[in-house]
Amino acid sequence: MKGPKNRLAGHLTKKEVASRYGFDEKTLDRRRKVEPLLACAVKAGRNLWFPIEAVNAYWEYGIKRGHL
Repeated sequence: MKGPKNRLAGHLTKKEVASRYGFDEKTLDRRRKVEPLLACAVKAGRNLWFPIEAVNAYWEYGIKRGHL
């Protein structure tokens, strides 16, 4: 998988997050609108960058509550 040229340190793109955790990019867009842990995405041009710590915290929270 070829990543973007200008990588933001400590962040993943929307496509990388979706592929890492096994759901669609549209699902990530829907969850980003309602989940405060995913609302911290940084928009740079056409790309959305998610902090790795926030994505991991969201994943652990989802596993804990049984929704993922």
